[in-house]
Amino acid sequence: MSLPPYKITFQEYAHFQLVFVLRYYRKWTSWLIFLPLPLGVAAISYSVASDLNFGIRLVLSFLVFILVLIAAAFITQVLCMASGLLTFKTTHFAKGAMHVSLTDDQLISSLMDQEVRYKWSSLHNVTESKKVIFVFPDRYSSILIPKRIFTSPAEANTFLDDIRERWQKSKAK
Repeated sequence: MSLPPYKITFQEYAHFQLVFVLRYYRKWTSWLIFLPLPLGVAAISYSVASDLNFGIRLVLSFLVFILVLIAAAFITQVLCMASGLLTFKTTHFAKGAMHVSLTDDQLISSLMDQEVRYKWSSLHNVTESKKVIFVFPDRYSSILIPKRIFTSPAEANTFLDDIRERWQKSKAK
């Protein structure tokens, strides 16, 4: 089975960026990168509030730590998404048509002169949003298949069911 060639739109790419950020930061270990800044600020707030008792200083430092951690994570997420979106025009998505085809034992994705073959058993996840089917070869990358390339929502659902069935069967072996 082979899909018609398609190009990823800016809106679909932006949607992927958001999905990626939400997937990545769902794991608590992803937040470890932000620890040095809030720890430093919390230590400074603890020493600045030296005239308060120990319990209040500790609670204040903890609240400052949480606030800075969330702010640092939010700012980093916004910068990463903005960076990805600003470079969209220069990415391979914007330059060529994507081709996806399915065989009994693999999913084949090609873009411009590059072809990548993924065994069904090696896929990390297959999921969807309202407008895009996401095939994750690993946790951090995705093959985007816009539902707009199908003639109907039923055809998109059939395709998605086919991919999921092939993936699940390969995992069961």
